[in-house]
Amino acid sequence: GPAPRAPELTLREAQVAELVSGGLSNKEIARELDLSESTVKHHVHSILGKIGVPSRFQLVREARQDAWQPGPRRALA
Repeated sequence: GPAPRAPELTLREAQVAELVSGGLSNKEIARELDLSESTVKHHVHSILGKIGVPSRFQLVREARQDAWQPGPRRALA
């Protein structure tokens, strides 16, 4: 099959992407990362564009298929 894509996510985008792929809502992600919800929405939009998927749902599917890696995995406290 095709080689896994390695989108150029910023560190913050990678953090947001990891939380989205974990099923968190924008509001939950905002609270987790101490950001505003509108900032999280901006990051999510950017991530979707970079990875080339149309929706959060597709982003979660991509993550679960290990089509991309958002960086070192760490347990959320």
